[in-house]
Amino acid sequence: MAKKNIRTRSKIKKAQAMIQAKQYTEACELYEKICAQDKRDADSWKTLGSLYGMLRQHDRALEALRKSIELRPNNASAQYNFGIALREQGKYAEAWRAFQKAFSLDPNNTEIGNSLAHICITLKKQDEAIETFKKLLVIRPDHPETLVNLGTVYQAQGKLGDAIACYHRAHAIKPGVGFENLGAALSSQGKFTEAIECLKEGLKSDPGNQRAFSNVLLTLNYAPDTRQEDVFAEHRQWQNQDGKNIKIREHGNTREPDRRLRIGYVSPDMRAHSVASFLEPLLAAHDSSVVEIFCYSSVPHPDSVTERLKTLSHQWRDISRKHDANIISQIRNDQIDILVDLSGHTSNNHLTVFLHKPAPVQVTWLGYPNTTGLDTIDYRFTDALADPEGQDAFHTEKLYRLPDCFLCYQGLE
Repeated sequence: MAKKNIRTRSKIKKAQAMIQAKQYTEACELYEKICAQDKRDADSWKTLGSLYGMLRQHDRALEALRKSIELRPNNASAQYNFGIALREQGKYAEAWRAFQKAFSLDPNNTEIGNSLAHICITLKKQDEAIETFKKLLVIRPDHPETLVNLGTVYQAQGKLGDAIACYHRAHAIKPGVGFENLGAALSSQGKFTEAIECLKEGLKSDPGNQRAFSNVLLTLNYAPDTRQEDVFAEHRQWQNQDGKNIKIREHGNTREPDRRLRIGYVSPDMRAHSVASFLEPLLAAHDSSVVEIFCYSSVPHPDSVTERLKTLSHQWRDISRKHDANIISQIRNDQIDILVDLSGHTSNNHLTVFLHKPAPVQVTWLGYPNTTGLDTIDYRFTDALADPEGQDAFHTEKLYRLPDCFLCYQGLE
């Protein structure tokens, strides 16, 4: 028996060296052999589960970690890794219970606490998220990221004063941190000029942050005493952040006159959101004999509205966890003829995808009351009331004015 233990320890040492060298596949194979030889080694099952998780084999990760927990229920690390595997599979309620258990076993572990707080946010358990972030601040009173996270939950609850106090405290510790959140909170208070100043100041230390730049542009739509030509000039600058050296590739779309047009809609708001109330009747009214509908949905947590919109599309693409290069490749492979942006410069937009012009015709519509400032978007759908004659000079897109009204609202059922 002692001889076997020596061999096992030697294998474990070798496997750990593989992990240090980031040879995860090889380490995983060796740990499989170790666990097969000693089925009651809780630590080895835990490590095997973690390796499966790193290799994105989440079903196997859950099985291995469950065995580890059965052998040693009060191992905080195993419970935590079990929660991660559940979270990666979208089993958020189960992950929350695992993180709760792990944090109760190791209440000073900030990594576990942070994961618990964020899963609470996902599950809309905002009060529990706040309490968890407060516990983390007892452990690390001057941790700026935790302060920003706490402020974000307060902001979601409409407690803007508490949120802003958190952001200011974080900024005092680490200048520049959370400036986007602070700008959004000030904007929600109607302090648009202060919000713009805050965002622009933050951009000085993070000049390539196009998301923050989009927030500046969005806020300019509400700021008083702004000249239209100045707002347009700011919008034109957004493209210069990332679009200067992009080469537009030719499109391989076929030109048969009788085939169905492929129309792609891109949005982070294909969920219980005002945009969906205008999009749904449009999708329902499309003639499927003439057009094929592709929805590129950037919704990490789908809801019943998401499921309803799915039924109205011919092809559904979840892009919530994809990088721009993958999204661009997907759109090109789908051979989309007309790509429609539904966000403009609102939150979580994908205008950086539109910069690459993955479709031969690109349109912006619905979600933003101004130009995108992009040369690669050909049209903006509007009407004569939203954009009267004389507004064309302040748009990079050609204004296509629909008769009567450019949108149709579907009320709540």
